[in-house]
Amino acid sequence: KYLITKSDSKPRLIRWMLLLQKFDLEIKDKKGTENLLADHLSRLVNKEVTKHEREILEEFPDEKLLMVQERLWFADMANYKASGVIPDDFMWHQK
Repeated sequence: KYLITKSDSKPRLIRWMLLLQKFDLEIKDKKGTENLLADHLSRLVNKEVTKHEREILEEFPDEKLLMVQERLWFADMANYKASGVIPDDFMWHQK
């Protein structure tokens, strides 16, 4: 009932409400302490996943490979097309 009476719903939420209205269902909320099954499932350890765990690296040696060395000639035009804002350093013939 709360979702239906909510006035500022987002489109994604509205789509879910419309879909759920097709079914005759009753949703009951449980406190976390009462919901033992969900609590248990969230604590399960998947042995397949833990086999492939690796240590998190704090250094990224390749990060400089992806650095931008110089601005491409069309960067200002792409930014203008995306935002509609003309850069201050545009010459009259570029505008």
